[in-house]
Amino acid sequence: MELHIRDGLTAAQGVALQVEAHSIQNLLRDGHRSIQDIRHIAASADSVFVLASIGVERAMKLLLGLGSLRDEGRWPPPSRILGWGETLVELDASLEDALAVSALVARHRDYSALLLDDHRSDRLWHPLVDVLDCYGPAHQFSVVDRLAEVDDYWEAPLDSWNRFEFAILSHRPTLAEILTSPLEGLTGRREISNEAARALLRWWNLIHQFCAEGCFGERGTTLSAQLAPPGPESELTGTPVASPFAS
Repeated sequence: MELHIRDGLTAAQGVALQVEAHSIQNLLRDGHRSIQDIRHIAASADSVFVLASIGVERAMKLLLGLGSLRDEGRWPPPSRILGWGETLVELDASLEDALAVSALVARHRDYSALLLDDHRSDRLWHPLVDVLDCYGPAHQFSVVDRLAEVDDYWEAPLDSWNRFEFAILSHRPTLAEILTSPLEGLTGRREISNEAARALLRWWNLIHQFCAEGCFGERGTTLSAQLAPPGPESELTGTPVASPFAS
């Protein structure tokens, strides 16, 4: 049921946003599960990261759109949306700027600032965005498109995952020993996948909490429940950090 919110959107636009938020929640849920279940990266990367990248991109554009709606009273035109960035890396930078501004209008500024600080100190989020970017819509045909180029340098999309692994191992050197062990190698691979899944879950919780805290206007607050990550009772790895101010 559509709520009466005076923010410049029609009732039909409001329903469309609800549908989009629910779709994003489904994509992030399934993307998270798929990342967590990775065992053989070469066989799984294409389907897993394409799925997750779509959910992340749509979530980023939704929040940036809600920020424009909050400030201007209308949904941004396509030209504005294109200006946020054509790749996930560019969209992520635009969203981080928007989060910094939005934290200032949160119901509980200290809590939102803490969430944002934690996000900025997350060593795995940007390497994960780089992975998703290589498999995202902006680069889906990058390999085919480069076949006509003369440049000898070429990087496979899977190389981005190698950089993600390096980001983990640089801070967890003992995990490198597990990965090379004949008996514990599978356990190490499982932990790498779990680290990626947890990084996605932390970001998912961040955008959910920012919406719940009113950072993206009343419309964002009403959509926050549909953008919520799995609760602690879920079988998924990781427990989202709940607001200490939540009722």
